Amino acid sequence: MRKFSLAVTIASAAAMISTLVVATPLRVHAQAKTAQKPMPPAPEFTTGLQWLNTDHPFTLKDFRGKVVLLDFWTFGCVNCMHIIPELKKLEDKYKDALVVVGVHSAKFASEKSAENIRNAIQRYDLEHPVINDKDFAIWKTYGVDSWPTLFLINPDGNVVGYKSGEGIYDIFDQAIGSLVKDFDAQGKINRTPIKLTLEREKAEKSFLYYPGKITADEKNKRLFISDSNHHRIIVTNLDGTVQDTIGNGTKGLA
Repeated sequence: MRKFSLAVTIASAAAMISTLVVATPLRVHAQAKTAQKPMPPAPEFTTGLQWLNTDHPFTLKDFRGKVVLLDFWTFGCVNCMHIIPELKKLEDKYKDALVVVGVHSAKFASEKSAENIRNAIQRYDLEHPVINDKDFAIWKTYGVDSWPTLFLINPDGNVVGYKSGEGIYDIFDQAIGSLVKDFDAQGKINRTPIKLTLEREKAEKSFLYYPGKITADEKNKRLFISDSNHHRIIVTNLDGTVQDTIGNGTKGLA
């Protein structure tokens, strides 16, 4: 599919279709210049690829009635890591209307490994489905040429636009909010949750879950261990005996 080339200011979903003003980094298909020429349908996912954070593959048709955000990324890309908090913020805000799908397109050979991708999913606490697009099948279909690139698809399954690079929250917040408002008014938003089986739910349980740092208190003979993905700090003596736990496992409270 040919990549899009026009930038727009997004005030509403209708404005995205009928009025294009060069102002923002979100780019839309040239067909969207008039309401008489509908936006192109998003290409369906390539079959036969491995999916993670779910126990079965999805099709785009499975997501009809939801706004879909495709995130083309790879875990070796620092820019891809930088936008993860923004993706999570969007997922939290539009949790019943938005589906993020990670399309992991590896840059290096080690990034093609499903096990390595699984570790990255758990380390960064991703809660959306991820496709292992190790041979760039979906990447090529969408005409992607850089990491990260995100494609926005409306609830009818049509491509709205795309953006490459960091700084994604504001532009996609405006676009997704406008789409949800417009399609909700038409009674076309499906708020039924997508059922997923997350990799962390399938992983072997351990006392520490991707610990990040350790600090020694020499004077009081204690260790402070950042148990990052359990969202807590473990306090032990120098033998490793737990003396205290700071935080209750809730994000932001450790």
